Amino acid sequence: MAYVLGIDFDQDVLRGALIRTRLGRTEYVSFLEVPVEPLIDEGGADIGTESALRELTALCPRPPDSTIGCISGTAASLRVVDLPAIAAKKASAILPFELEALVPFALEDTVIDHQLVERTEAHLKLLAAAVPEDRLIDEIVRYEAAEIQLQEIAVGAA
Repeated sequence: MAYVLGIDFDQDVLRGALIRTRLGRTEYVSFLEVPVEPLIDEGGADIGTESALRELTALCPRPPDSTIGCISGTAASLRVVDLPAIAAKKASAILPFELEALVPFALEDTVIDHQLVERTEAHLKLLAAAVPEDRLIDEIVRYEAAEIQLQEIAVGAA
């Protein structure tokens, strides 16, 4: 049995959903919500968000086994990409070329990931996310400041 905490940021609220997984089943445990105070320290660090993250994890009935964070949908570019089905095993290598003209930032400094949306015999439909590497690092640092180790980061709007 594993407890998973999913975290989502709104402008002034931090939300969390705690779920329990076991034997292929997933069940809802609780919904958590903490206000985020706009507090910045002398060094410019966002201690309001750090404090809210700590408070959110303290509200969990037990420490989560894994945590899924989010990055704002405004920091990422989401695109649906169609590929031939034969390209399934090479999708990660092909996506940067497919996204080059569609993404509003330089791909050499971008992290790209995807998930399968639909598959037919002839085509794959993938949801691709592209995030500038520096924005992703900023998000990871925000969670690490609150001593939260992320299993993954999802795009908030998705």
